[in-house]
Amino acid sequence: MESLQNLNFSGCSNFEKFPEVQGNMDNLSKLYLNGTAIKRLPSSIEYLHGLTLLNLGKCTSLESLPSCVFKLKSLRTLILSKCLRLKKLPEIQENMDSLEELLLDETGLRELPSSIEHLNGLVLLNLKNCKELASLPGSISKLTSLQTLILSGCSFKVETNEIGIQEVATSITRFSKPEELSLAGCKGAESKSRTLALCLCSSSPREGLLLTSLSSLFFLKELNLSDCSLVEGAVLSDLSSLSSLEHLDLSKNGFITLPASLCRLPRLEKLILEHCKSLQSLPEVISLRFGFLWADGCTSVKCIYLVE
Repeated sequence: MESLQNLNFSGCSNFEKFPEVQGNMDNLSKLYLNGTAIKRLPSSIEYLHGLTLLNLGKCTSLESLPSCVFKLKSLRTLILSKCLRLKKLPEIQENMDSLEELLLDETGLRELPSSIEHLNGLVLLNLKNCKELASLPGSISKLTSLQTLILSGCSFKVETNEIGIQEVATSITRFSKPEELSLAGCKGAESKSRTLALCLCSSSPREGLLLTSLSSLFFLKELNLSDCSLVEGAVLSDLSSLSSLEHLDLSKNGFITLPASLCRLPRLEKLILEHCKSLQSLPEVISLRFGFLWADGCTSVKCIYLVE
């Protein structure tokens, strides 16, 4: 077993228990347990010193992780996607520079530990469709290497006591050089006017969505705000500050017009407006420099001006 590099149990639906790690397995780099019936991992997994990838995706019986997982000094990718019974992560007791990708999409997570700040090297954090996740910890602002944060389909609750609107807005806009932010399908807990209140709103949720907190995300290259119930008077008021933005997706929203600031984004190449059924007009100057302008399903648009 000393020379073993890859161990793959993917899809072994009757595999319920991973054995204790014994002997020298320092060469094991990738461990695939996705789609198995495992409920927990042994603490001896910390002896897999060379492990770079741990895939536990679709382990629907997985209920907990040992804290020693976050002591694996070589681990770069941890996949926990669709672990529906996983309600919480263990506390991260020390700095972990190696972990770059943490996939928690479609899990049963109700909260993230404040100690997530110890994941110093984290580049990608995927929380897509974490329906039970009520809030983000303020310590997320200390993930200074984070480039991609995916919150699509999360339904943050305004009434949470863990962290307030201002704090979450500040948290998201304090990343050092974020490049991609996806909030597709994020809707408020009660009404459309609360949409994204805990994600980006810098004002009272009753006033609608004001994205003024985006101004500090000037390194952002991709922004997905599709299906976020954005309405007229609450659309991208400070978008012109996103000077690095290349891709913008505003599909399936309820606004009637777009701000002229769209025309001042020097690097914007892709603008997606699919199924914005209330959209009646676009800014008078939509440059042909756009490599991709998609307005399929915008049934109320009367005319589009295109100039060189």
